Amino acid sequence: MRNYTFNWGKLLFFRWFFASWLLHGVHVFDKTERNYYVMCELVAFSCLCLVFYLAGIKLWWVYLVTFLALHTATWLVDSHWLVGYREVDKTFHGKGISSVIDFAQLTKRELVKYDSVKAICIYGSLCRRMYHDRSDMDLRVVQTGRSFLLFWTIQKLRFIGIWRYRIPLDLKLVDSVGYLQKEMRIDEKPIMVFKRDLHFYNEGDTFNELFSQPERYLKITPPR
Repeated sequence: MRNYTFNWGKLLFFRWFFASWLLHGVHVFDKTERNYYVMCELVAFSCLCLVFYLAGIKLWWVYLVTFLALHTATWLVDSHWLVGYREVDKTFHGKGISSVIDFAQLTKRELVKYDSVKAICIYGSLCRRMYHDRSDMDLRVVQTGRSFLLFWTIQKLRFIGIWRYRIPLDLKLVDSVGYLQKEMRIDEKPIMVFKRDLHFYNEGDTFNELFSQPERYLKITPPR
């Protein structure tokens, strides 16, 4: 869970909603994914504005409502809002570690067909063997070069992750290992769902180890 420098108390919902809706997590994306994400929303908004303009609709509030509706739709499709929401809603629980394993398998099937995918890594509480039913899933896909089709597949996986698997999914498409070195904790040795090379930076367990013995990755709660 995130540690806030300010105690938001009952205002935490408004803090989460404003930051999550406004930014969509784009501020923490790597360069290629951030550029593609912003470009897609701008192109979609421009196309809608053009349609309204050609139809003779020139009321300013129509364009404002269009932007708000489009921005909200892309926010709900993206998965990062659920990562923050679980901190607001203390009753939220995921479907457990089995859903995370199933989603990781789906991610591998969807992404290995792209030659630009260098690695698929699981970080966070799962690789620290502290997973529980309110944990998020920190998934990083490392790419070489740029692929808009890969970016689009990542967006599809985010949608599936939250709406089918109910996972608070922190999924990012990153351009290099250097991003991981800056973002991830050094003690988090990633579970390697897939790697194209023999070795990967700071790698930990294999996905087969997680798949065969998932109970080893769960947080042990001491009896009361």
